[in-house]
Amino acid sequence: MTLINPELHIIDKTYENEDVFSNIVTYAFRLNNNQTLPIFCYGIWPPTYKNIIDQLQYIRTSNPTKIDKAVWQLILSFPDKHISDQKFRLADMIAKTFASEYQIFYSCHTDTKHLHFHFFVSTTSFLINNTPLIKEKMDSYIKLIQDMTKDYGIDLIINWKVGE
Repeated sequence: MTLINPELHIIDKTYENEDVFSNIVTYAFRLNNNQTLPIFCYGIWPPTYKNIIDQLQYIRTSNPTKIDKAVWQLILSFPDKHISDQKFRLADMIAKTFASEYQIFYSCHTDTKHLHFHFFVSTTSFLINNTPLIKEKMDSYIKLIQDMTKDYGIDLIINWKVGE
């Protein structure tokens, strides 16, 4: 894969209000617009907007091991608007990194100056009594993602953003 200057932004925001799942699904898939976006997800079946909300909420309320923060948001950003299979494969590789422990969904936004993917990863594992996705564990996942992208010759720029 030859991708130039992709950036992965990790948004360290609280995301703990009651409507968090509904709000992030509405935002990620542009549900307030006339043209909604396709669903990409792991750990949610069947993939519908309603099921994403319901199943994230179900796992969060049924697993006793959770933290205040409900989700992590990541944004994979490219300097151009060009859509390619390589960019989608990179996005899916990032999503699959979390999929063995945490529900994740993502969308591709093309309505700005640059192509970018929004990922929302549940902090509550669907594995009973598994560790919540705290910052230290997220650090390990980000390191793994960075190592995997280097194996493909991609210099992924990591950018932590707090409270945005």
